[in-house]
Amino acid sequence: MELKGENSFKTSAFRKAAQSLETDNRSLSEIEDIRTLPGIGKATGDIIEEYIETGKSADLEALKKEVPSGLVPLLEVEGLGGKKLARLYQELGVIDQASLLEAARDGKIEALKRIREKVS
Repeated sequence: MELKGENSFKTSAFRKAAQSLETDNRSLSEIEDIRTLPGIGKATGDIIEEYIETGKSADLEALKKEVPSGLVPLLEVEGLGGKKLARLYQELGVIDQASLLEAARDGKIEALKRIREKVS
């Protein structure tokens, strides 16, 4: 979501939901209503339920179509988070490791304010 540039509240809601699911000792099948867990509201709960029931999520599928798959592994690079990667993608066309390295070699990353200290 951050890679797509979604608002921080929506991204935060899904992070909280994920944390809540990870820390709950019950399996998903044991949870009667997912929305009773802390941090999971109606909208987030509906998306999670859709995934549990069908094995798919329309929202997740839409994200997969909008965000290059090569960006996801770059989240593991120290100093790069979703916001920085979104900016690199939107402003420099970075879509994978090769394009990130090329942008760095060409000095394009250095030219971006607030990113250069963390990435260069």
